[in-house]
Amino acid sequence: MTEVIEKEEVEEQEPEQEIGIAHLKGTSKRIDVTLPAYDDAFDPKWNVRDPALYKQRVMRKVHELRADKAIRNALVITVDPEGVIRAACGFLRRQALCEIQRKYPEEFALYFSKVPVTVIENCTESDRELVMADHGSEESLNEYEVYLATVRLLKQNLKDKPICSVMAKMYLNLASASTKQKYMAKLEELAKEGFVMSGSTKIRTVTDIQLVTFRGRLQRYQRIHRAPASEIIVDIFRKGIMHEPGGLPITFKMAEALEKLTVEEAKEYLLDVQKAQKSSGPKKPSDRLWGAAKLTRARNNMKSISLQRVLDAALGKEDAQQEIPDIDDELLKIEAAMGHNPDKFWKCVDEILEDLDSTDLEDEDLESEDLESEDLESDIEDNE
Repeated sequence: MTEVIEKEEVEEQEPEQEIGIAHLKGTSKRIDVTLPAYDDAFDPKWNVRDPALYKQRVMRKVHELRADKAIRNALVITVDPEGVIRAACGFLRRQALCEIQRKYPEEFALYFSKVPVTVIENCTESDRELVMADHGSEESLNEYEVYLATVRLLKQNLKDKPICSVMAKMYLNLASASTKQKYMAKLEELAKEGFVMSGSTKIRTVTDIQLVTFRGRLQRYQRIHRAPASEIIVDIFRKGIMHEPGGLPITFKMAEALEKLTVEEAKEYLLDVQKAQKSSGPKKPSDRLWGAAKLTRARNNMKSISLQRVLDAALGKEDAQQEIPDIDDELLKIEAAMGHNPDKFWKCVDEILEDLDSTDLEDEDLESEDLESEDLESDIEDNE
């Protein structure tokens, strides 16, 4: 197999494609505006967030902004070559600010009378989609929203490498703990050694590590998008993420099969999967309730102390029941920290986990490392 060539060994090699918004910063400016401003630009139809969750997220952001008494990160709008203005980042923050303006006018006038906005000028549609995906999101997207964001990049005919790089933060947030550990370990090895071995291939760039780590997830989304029955599959996929009736998790193998099926065949396939899930469990709703025996078995199988105590509370242990409010507060802080800055959060977690035995962590991500050894070099070369 051919080794990936270092850039400095071949001077005539074209530089790697600019990825993200770094190459757009020279065309941007910072301004302060007074709300309401840019109503049309921030129309919800341009946003990738699921409307079913939007109201809850807006109210959470209202509480965060009121507690912080400031807006730390600027909204971002783009202006295309024809002068059309579209929002790229800050849909949630702007909606929360409008709610504060309506419900708490005195606080708004005191703390939010001027809203910072970054304006990126002469921005093409393709670049705008990259900005939307690259901004890191103050609040993590769920997997359905990450799928929608990925599809928008696919429609711009981008190759796998830039998509994996731009979406890396969101993909990493959805990955298992062990995949996060492996990803961070590869980055550390690259910084120390200058390359990372994958089979007999030397990987020398962060973007190639991102491609190797996340291409399984990207391929799953590509297959869902390309499938003849894509609209039906996506609806079932969304319902599965939202835990709605009729929903299913669409695994890599399912997406691989569905891509090859006609619409009618896909309907029958998905119906068979749904029937299999129903037949594997009790049929009566009352039978699906967990009694003391099931709760005890589940409690004994749990590795998380917090979940153990929650199940202890469900089993009637008074000391555990008294701990529930504290557990809830701790989990809320963890979720808030993870949602506000997932990169910093997971970096801190990984640093703590370095001293633990990584063999105790099960790899639940079936989409990344299992695919790593297959045609790696051709994948990297195809994405140059």
